[in-house]
Amino acid sequence: MLNFCYQHQVKINSNLEASYLMSEYDLLKAKTNLSLPLVSIITPSYNQGKFIRKTIESVLTQNYEKIEYWVIDGGSTDETISILKEYESDSRFHWISESDRGQSDAINKGLARIKGEIFSWLNSDDVLVQNALFKVVSAWMEAEQPSIIYGLARFIDECDNDLGLCPRQCPDMTLEKIIAWKYHLPQPAVFAPVESVREVGGIDLSLHYAMDFDLWIKLAEKIPLKHISYNLALFRLHSASKTFTITTSLVNDIAEVLSRAKKRGILDDKQAQSCVNLLSAKMYMEIGNFSKALVKLKSAVMINPSVTLESATLLVRCVTRFLMGEKKWFQLRSSIMKFFEASTNLNNNY
Repeated sequence: MLNFCYQHQVKINSNLEASYLMSEYDLLKAKTNLSLPLVSIITPSYNQGKFIRKTIESVLTQNYEKIEYWVIDGGSTDETISILKEYESDSRFHWISESDRGQSDAINKGLARIKGEIFSWLNSDDVLVQNALFKVVSAWMEAEQPSIIYGLARFIDECDNDLGLCPRQCPDMTLEKIIAWKYHLPQPAVFAPVESVREVGGIDLSLHYAMDFDLWIKLAEKIPLKHISYNLALFRLHSASKTFTITTSLVNDIAEVLSRAKKRGILDDKQAQSCVNLLSAKMYMEIGNFSKALVKLKSAVMINPSVTLESATLLVRCVTRFLMGEKKWFQLRSSIMKFFEASTNLNNNY
């Protein structure tokens, strides 16, 4: 069994169980029915031996068993390979280890191998919450057409401590909201039709930080989104992870994705430029370069006056974050998120 504490997630999810009981019962009755979809999960891996066991266990101990799970390793030199070999007796588990061109290449290698109907990738330091795949399959079977199924995700640290909900999650995501970068789809909690992912070309190898952003846009152009009000995954923050910290590389990736979207006619030049300027402002604020940040904020507002309020809010938030420091900022943010979660749960009981 997975040696991992999900108590906080179970407590939060308990208030949502009633609405899913009937669909789960139907799924349990149909457990041997061949019409149930095969869920294919891919984990790109490289030297994450410290965390990958928990990642694997979180998938293989799901109570929805019709899965195939591929770990695509890039030639790890730590304990990863020995850990992968421990799971070879499980017929649902597959792995390879060979040099690759990075995370996107690894995911595409997995995409070429999977045989399921539902696709997701789970990074080698993240985990699925118990019962997550049942919730996903329930939503999948209820959907009127192939859809992007997404739920909630939470942050955890290296020691599995809960850090609260991932920021800017939205229960009614649309293509327009994805493009605006104001709200985020939490990557480990997103599931999509395999066929649709292949039709849009899989993961773009030229992108290293915004490949999920690019994929969500291309998918949302073609199929609808369906939200599950349930914690599906835990996103781990640690010193070696790709966090939500804004960097020049991320800004450049997003600018490229938005440029392509503009060429496809799904947003105008004003929207693209203001979005990139806002992201650049965030980056400069996080490293303490407020003069350049203000220049970018001014440019964003001049180009697109509709972002004035967002720019002002961003300025206040980022200055507060810089003055408090990262540790105190995350403590404050976690406390605020838990307060709102408690308030929401209280309201749901009335």
